[in-house]
Amino acid sequence: MKQNHIRQSIDTATRGLYMVVLLLLSAHTAFAYDFEITTQTGQKLYFSQVDGGVEVVHPNTAPDAVLGWKDFNKPTGALEIPSSISVDGVEYDVLSIGNYAFYQCTQLTSISIGEGVLSIGIGAFQECKLVTSITLPQSITTLGNICFRQLSALTTLTIGATTPPTTTQYTFYDTDLDGCTLLVPCGSLSNYDSAPWSDFGTVSSVSCMYSVVAVPSNDKLGVVTGSGTYEAGALVTLTATALPIAEFVGWDDGVDDNPRTFTATADVQLVALFVSIEADTVWLHDTLTVEVHDTLVLHDTVHVVTVLHDTVPQFDTVHVVTVLHDTVPLFDTIYVPAFVHDTLWQHDTVTVVQVVHDTIVPTYFNVSIQTDHATLGVGVGSGDFAAGTVVEVCGLPIEGGRFVAWSDGETANPRRLTVLGKTQLTALFEQVNITSVEEWGYTLATSGRDIVLQGADGQPVRIYDLGGRLLHQCDNPTGQLHLRMPAAGCYLVQVGLSAPARRVVLQ
Repeated sequence: MKQNHIRQSIDTATRGLYMVVLLLLSAHTAFAYDFEITTQTGQKLYFSQVDGGVEVVHPNTAPDAVLGWKDFNKPTGALEIPSSISVDGVEYDVLSIGNYAFYQCTQLTSISIGEGVLSIGIGAFQECKLVTSITLPQSITTLGNICFRQLSALTTLTIGATTPPTTTQYTFYDTDLDGCTLLVPCGSLSNYDSAPWSDFGTVSSVSCMYSVVAVPSNDKLGVVTGSGTYEAGALVTLTATALPIAEFVGWDDGVDDNPRTFTATADVQLVALFVSIEADTVWLHDTLTVEVHDTLVLHDTVHVVTVLHDTVPQFDTVHVVTVLHDTVPLFDTIYVPAFVHDTLWQHDTVTVVQVVHDTIVPTYFNVSIQTDHATLGVGVGSGDFAAGTVVEVCGLPIEGGRFVAWSDGETANPRRLTVLGKTQLTALFEQVNITSVEEWGYTLATSGRDIVLQGADGQPVRIYDLGGRLLHQCDNPTGQLHLRMPAAGCYLVQVGLSAPARRVVLQ
């Protein structure tokens, strides 16, 4: 009885509100529009200019039909409100959705509102009775009276704002929230613990995934491991490894821990700083005796090596190389710091350095994996590797291409190599008819610097740059992935270890 009384009061108040709106429109034609835009999804939308941007509005200007769609087609299907529109070369930000803008659009099935929209007006989506899902942006601050009234099919509302938008007592009037799921940002559940949000049958947070991208300042001087996509709270470990001709000096944010460990709480981009320690220009030659004491075997080894004398009259540090052939398998290279004092371009005075074999650095060789046709595929696996390391290389085809063989005649792909010296291989590709490629079974989209992947559950995901460098790796993805890229450009996305990659361009 009380519910019926409340409903009658609201219906009476609503009819009164409609009459006020009609009277105002008769004097001011509030639903006049300035722009008519057809979106990329084929929806025809109407906009009026407001301070700072535009508002989505109802197109009908006739006072006696303001709540109808006479002479206009109602939007149907999946409605997407863009973040901005372009008219005659001028870009306008979409700031709001006006009163009754989509009133009685009974064939809409879903609503997605772009980032930057701040408010939704009175009755904007009233009686959109087939809508099952609504997605609101992080920017949303205000939901008007009865804007989501009588959405009888609604099952999911996703809100990107950590602070709940303001509502009225009747924002969701006649909509069964008990049968709906409310999804809110990670860490903001406690903000949504009061009505109307607590009236939803299920309230939970979306999966919190953060991108960690760590790269070397110069990939000729060092490598960095640990980049990837991590769940909120996961422990991340980044390791910067200098090649023998370089040394690690810290991270670009001033931290010098290595390895560096932290908890994933936000997207992170870091650069590992490496500096070269190679000798300078040769001028004269001097002899340095290096006493090498091996603590792992009985005998000492003495080597006479060359110190490079440069042309700068000051104190310099030169790194001397000596190769040891002892009981340690393979070849070991020791880099010895020798201090060279230039005395006005004359003879050098050098120090005798004792080296403990336990601190040896293995010999590194370059492995270069190239392609014969950059539009059909890339070579994956290039780098500098310690002697004896077993590495896996791959000729990764791009959509429209197919791997044929390696330049040395081998056809295994991927292929495992034992590094025993400098290696250069070329992956050979041929073009295939793109229509012969099977359906992908997953969808790719972009959002800013994010690559958005949906439907790849359980399939390994790899993202490469055009040089074949692995940027992201996710072996067992679930749900929707948002993978943050370091910059705009073209990237290659491979879903499944035997599938060709697809190009994705970030603007």
